[in-house]
Amino acid sequence: MKTLNTAAVMLFAVLISTSCAPGKAKKNQTIELAVEGWRTLAWAPIYNQAIRIFEKQHPGYKVKLCGYNQRSEILTRIAAGTAPDLLAWDDEPFLPLVQKNICLCLDEYIKQENFNYADLISQSRQIGTVHNSVYGIVYDGGTEVMFYNKDLFAARGVPLPRTDWTWDNMLAVARNLTATENGQKQYGISMHWCWVNWLSWIWCSSHKFFADFTRLLCYIF
Repeated sequence: MKTLNTAAVMLFAVLISTSCAPGKAKKNQTIELAVEGWRTLAWAPIYNQAIRIFEKQHPGYKVKLCGYNQRSEILTRIAAGTAPDLLAWDDEPFLPLVQKNICLCLDEYIKQENFNYADLISQSRQIGTVHNSVYGIVYDGGTEVMFYNKDLFAARGVPLPRTDWTWDNMLAVARNLTATENGQKQYGISMHWCWVNWLSWIWCSSHKFFADFTRLLCYIF
């Protein structure tokens, strides 16, 4: 009987370079870098703070922050040769970009900046590494946790979850809590529709979604 472990998964967004290698700003010269970020409007305060720090540390560089709403927008621009210099992207379509030589290898830049890549947790390093070379650096992540409604448990006379719960325990309780009252359906368990959220449940039960992720073919190209 498998024990139900805490479901945990990194929600990866990868910063990748999608154009030629950046040059070094000469005296009285300004080099503009175009940065595309997912949901830029909502994240603008965070992005702008990072941009101010970067521009202060690297005189001669000006960062232009743009945004996109759909992956198709970026893919169209890449195909047209108008990709941004830096792109905040997630890990799902990351590997095909590397395989098509769209991303810049960051190994030399990591050495030049004396950036301790080992400070990142191993799962984060693994996402941005292809064939032992770094093509993306993870800049945020999250942890999957499970919340439960004590009132619903009490109303149905169901004991609260325990640390030694098994998958069978959770399934039985979920079925017990599922009911229809006053024409309204109440479900015993619910999770976000995004595959990232339910993928962690597969991992923590010692299974894999892909037998070999490095050989996965993605539909985006």
